[in-house]
Amino acid sequence: RRNNVVKISFDNGLMPRNPFAFYSYSAPTEPRTFLSEEELRIFQTTRLRSAKHEYHRDLFLLSCFTEICYKDMRYLTCEQIIPDTKGHLWLHGNRCKTGGEYMVNFLPADLRLLEKYRGTAPSPLAFDMPGLSSINCSLRRITKQCGIPRHITFHAARHTFATTLCLSQGIPLSTVSKMLGHKQITTTLFYAQTTPIMIEDAIDRVESRLGGKFAA
Repeated sequence: RRNNVVKISFDNGLMPRNPFAFYSYSAPTEPRTFLSEEELRIFQTTRLRSAKHEYHRDLFLLSCFTEICYKDMRYLTCEQIIPDTKGHLWLHGNRCKTGGEYMVNFLPADLRLLEKYRGTAPSPLAFDMPGLSSINCSLRRITKQCGIPRHITFHAARHTFATTLCLSQGIPLSTVSKMLGHKQITTTLFYAQTTPIMIEDAIDRVESRLGGKFAA
């Protein structure tokens, strides 16, 4: 019916051309959710009432500190955890979604969790991953218990890694892109959220480099 109305309007000369001929709608991009440093500490240290919630929280934290997404963690094998010549452990593999290669060093927090759940997953998997909907349901309850008034899903862990643990600490975007396994750096830009701390640090660096060059 709508097309007929437009056609009649054109035939009657009321509108010489279709004003929507070259229009394409793009849905607004929602801001990416991530935990700040303070929220991450609260999330990490809050005493939880449920053993299941504690396990789901630990899986989320592993993702926060390694950037591994849910699907990659689900299929992660023990063979992908590789020690280097200095004895440091690394995660090495290809992303299920894009095939992009990633390589990330285990942080001390990850090593504790890795040791905590060593041998609990069916071989050859590194972790026994519950369903994603179950984890996200737990995360909603956990964030509420932690007093974090935002909706957090498992994927927010990768944004926390990229924004809070890397970009906010001065890690170059190109390096973060490689760590996340992105084939294009433009994909990483979706993770490059500018935080007040990043702005403050940038201003401090500018001031220290300029010194008194432009003092009145």
